[in-house]
Amino acid sequence: MKPIAYSYKRWSSAIQGKGHTEARQTELAEEYAVREGLILDTNRKMSDSGVSGYSGKNVKDGALGAFLKTIDEGQIAPGSFLLVEDVDRLSRLPIMEALAIFQRIIGVGITIVTLRDGQKYSTEQIKGVRSEAVAFWVVS
Repeated sequence: MKPIAYSYKRWSSAIQGKGHTEARQTELAEEYAVREGLILDTNRKMSDSGVSGYSGKNVKDGALGAFLKTIDEGQIAPGSFLLVEDVDRLSRLPIMEALAIFQRIIGVGITIVTLRDGQKYSTEQIKGVRSEAVAFWVVS
């Protein structure tokens, strides 16, 4: 069976929501899933509209937080993918807090893909890489 991909979209302001932000992020996820042979889950609507990544509200009260809860409950299978436009869609929190979110996701076998650059983040990929390098890599 093909792996499942989940798309998470976030934008910080209502003005961005009135533009093409959501459509652009959706299109990037759809194109990636087709290109990589993934099944894009369309049942979970994971969008945080007008939610700042700096405050962490998307993690505390938003769609990303709900997704993290489903991960913690074992509802997302290892080998799945989380598709985001850029790393900063997940978090703009201080580095250690952002890395904890990353670890929470990839630590259970879910690969994070940043769609703008096609970068994949998984436990397999970063084995043997020094933690300082990973921190720099993720936030750069």
